[in-house]
Amino acid sequence: MPVKSFSIPLSDEDVLHVRIVIEQRAVVDYAVRYEAIIEHRAVQLVLCDGSHGRGHCHRLDEKGEKIDRTWARDGLSLGDAVTEQLDDLAAT
Repeated sequence: MPVKSFSIPLSDEDVLHVRIVIEQRAVVDYAVRYEAIIEHRAVQLVLCDGSHGRGHCHRLDEKGEKIDRTWARDGLSLGDAVTEQLDDLAAT
């Protein structure tokens, strides 16, 4: 299965790391990590993925522990879910 991996810099201190798995022209899995530089170290603050067959995001504390989970809207394909989540994270 083809995998696309890339990073999207949001600022000098914020970046999105993206990995998308594609099968037969459809997204079958993905992961998006929002990392920020806090006190001179990279800290992962949000992790969005398509595990469980439905897109969702975990907010994380500075230790990487999950604070909460937000599910993508019902009925969204994984491709649409990752697009919405990328748009939302880039706007923050």
